[in-house]
Amino acid sequence: MKKLITLLPILMAITLLFSACSDKPADINSQGNNPNSQTSQPASESEDTTKYATEMWDSAKMNGLEPPKADINSEVQDTGLVKYGFSNMKKANAEKYVEYLKKSGYTVSPVELNSTNYRAANGGYEVIFKYSTYDSDGNGSGEIQMVKK
Repeated sequence: MKKLITLLPILMAITLLFSACSDKPADINSQGNNPNSQTSQPASESEDTTKYATEMWDSAKMNGLEPPKADINSEVQDTGLVKYGFSNMKKANAEKYVEYLKKSGYTVSPVELNSTNYRAANGGYEVIFKYSTYDSDGNGSGEIQMVKK
C-alpha cells in the first residue's frame, strides 16, 4: 500500500507531462506562427488585404473607406481622429489607393505631393495618406488618417 501511495503521484506527474508535450497550443498554426499577432504576412497580389488588416480596420471610423492592400500594424484613436500605420505595401498599390481616395470623393482642397502622398477632404472629413518605399523590392510603409472636421 505504501508503494502504491508513493507511485501514484509519480504516475500522475508522468501522465501530465506526456499530455502537455503532445498538445499544441490552440493559437499557434502549423508553421509556428501566431495568427493573432500584430504582424501578418505581406498581402499577395491576388488578395485585397491581409486577414489581420481586415479585422483591425474600422470602416465606419474611416468614413466608409476600405483598408489599403498592406499589413495594418498600428491604430491610434482620439477625438475626431483615427490613424492606421501600415507596412508591406507595394508602391503600385499605394498609387492605386490614392486613385481610390480620389474616386471616393476626396477631392476638396487636395494636396498631392507625389503619386503616393495625398491629402484631401470630402463631406466634413479629411483623409491624409502617406507612403514611402523602404526596400529594393518596392515594399514600403506609411499611415492613413481620417480627421473629422
